[in-house]
Amino acid sequence: MRSLISLPALLTTALILTACGDEDKKAEQKDPAPEKTVEQAAKTPAPTPAPKEEPAATAESDGKNLDMTPAEALENMQRDAGKVADKAEELAGKATDAAKSAAASLSNAISGGDATKGETVFKKCKACHTAEQGGKNKVGPNLFGVVGRKAGTVADFKYSKGMQALDLTWDTGLIATYVENPTTFLRDQTGDAKAKSKMTFKLKDEQDRKDVAAYLATFK
Repeated sequence: MRSLISLPALLTTALILTACGDEDKKAEQKDPAPEKTVEQAAKTPAPTPAPKEEPAATAESDGKNLDMTPAEALENMQRDAGKVADKAEELAGKATDAAKSAAASLSNAISGGDATKGETVFKKCKACHTAEQGGKNKVGPNLFGVVGRKAGTVADFKYSKGMQALDLTWDTGLIATYVENPTTFLRDQTGDAKAKSKMTFKLKDEQDRKDVAAYLATFK
C-alpha cells in the first residue's frame, strides 16, 4: 500500500519539475533582440563621415619660400626687371606704330600738288640736290626715285643721325611736310629732341611744298 501511494506522488513531482523547466526556457526565449532583415539594413542610412580636414595653406604649398638666399633674391629681382623691360619695349613699339600711323594720316591729308609748277620751285633746291637718274650726291642726296624710297638709304651719302633713325618711306605728303622744317620733322618723327637735319633750307609756302613734292614723284 505504501508503494502504491509513493508512485503517484513521484509522478506529480516529476510533472511539476518538468513544468518549471519549460517556464524557465520560455523566460529565456521571451523578447529576443530583433534581428534586422537585409531589406531593413539597406534602408538604414549609413552614418555621414566627418569632413576631412585640409592642411592649412603655407608659403611652401604654392612653391614660394620666403626664406630666400641672397642669390635667389637677386635672381628674382633680375627676372622682375626683365619683365619690366619687356613691357617698356612693348609700349615703345606701340608708340612707334602710333607715330607711323599719324605720319600716314598726315600724308594722306596733303594732296593737290602741280608737278609743272613744282619744276620751277625745284630750282630753289638745285644748289644742294640733283634729281636725274644716276645724278651725284651734293650737299644733299640725289632725289631720283625719292618717292617710294626708304628714308636715309641713298648709297654713299652720309646722313645725319636723326635721318638714319627715321623709319619711314617717303611719299609726296611726307616730303611736303619735311621741307617745311626738316629738323622739326625729324624730332617729331623720331621722338629725339636733339635730332637735327643737315637740310637747313625751309620752304614756307604750302602750295610750293605740294608742287615740288608732285614734281619729285615724276622721277621714277
